[in-house]
Amino acid sequence: MSDRRLCGFNFGNWYSQAEFTPERVSFYAERDFKYVADEGFNFIRLPVDYFFFEIEPYKYDEARLCLIDRAVFWANKYNLNLLLDMHHLPGYGVGRGDYSLWRDNEKSKRAEAIWRYLARRYRDYGDELAFDVINEPDGVTNADLKSFYERMVASIREEDDDRLIYVEGNDFGRIPVTLDEKRLVYSFHQYEPMWVTHLGASWAGKAIYEYGLTGAQPDYPGAPDLSALAEKYPGDWFLRYNGVYADKRYLEQIMEPWFQLKEKGEAVHCSEFGVYAKFAKRSAAMNWYRDLLSTLKERGVGWAIWNLRGPFGVISTGRDDWLTSRTPWGEPLDAELLRLLKDYS
Repeated sequence: MSDRRLCGFNFGNWYSQAEFTPERVSFYAERDFKYVADEGFNFIRLPVDYFFFEIEPYKYDEARLCLIDRAVFWANKYNLNLLLDMHHLPGYGVGRGDYSLWRDNEKSKRAEAIWRYLARRYRDYGDELAFDVINEPDGVTNADLKSFYERMVASIREEDDDRLIYVEGNDFGRIPVTLDEKRLVYSFHQYEPMWVTHLGASWAGKAIYEYGLTGAQPDYPGAPDLSALAEKYPGDWFLRYNGVYADKRYLEQIMEPWFQLKEKGEAVHCSEFGVYAKFAKRSAAMNWYRDLLSTLKERGVGWAIWNLRGPFGVISTGRDDWLTSRTPWGEPLDAELLRLLKDYS
């Protein structure tokens, strides 16, 4: 396994977490893969929902699978490492309210079959293609998640005994869960503190959503004053940040368990991070990016921002005041953030 840091972008909301309309087919195109490579990055994480290609249990849509093949081919064409991420599997996916995958043996068997099929389909590829077993597991104990990972890894190894496999931490990618296996990468997601990264995000809860709608733009580094929200939303998870100072040291402490794994010789990767641009304060966002990216570089950990395109990315983010340049094909671009990402890749 190479020690080279892999740095790049998620290509989310394409074959995952989006209604697959005719327009969605070209949400990402070959030019995006070429652009990532031309800008000096070497990694793409490709989220895919199982129901994108599963017609019924154990039966898969070849036409949809060919679209995934095309993305794998484009990544290979431009010498990009590609991480094929199952963003949803039968019985679990972030935000779907279904946690039955962890206790339903039939759904676990379907998940095994999916990974066995994909491993067989792509077994002629080398380390330029890796598999991410499941995105942001939650609602499961560490012990049960470890057992699940062992089942999935065994299924993949039946078809391809040397495939590089990413396993994400529990609690939405926050808590490491380790296995007695080789050829693994331990993957984490880093969105802390959420008052920087998800300000005004409707899916993250009522308090953080309202906090953004009120026009609050706390400074980072800094500590938010959430006292007004505490009166309206007593007990809300978001209140854990009230008065808690966040800076680079705070980020380092959040990620320390992962850095300890790396110091023990394990491969570690930060496969998601980013700031929801719609309500964010520019200086706070850029300070946060700088602290996070510099820490990851200092510790020798690679990363993938969520996303290339969209409100967490650098292209067509919806914040016109941040989009000061354009891509070669004319799409609005956050050139300042792109430069920062390149500086720390």
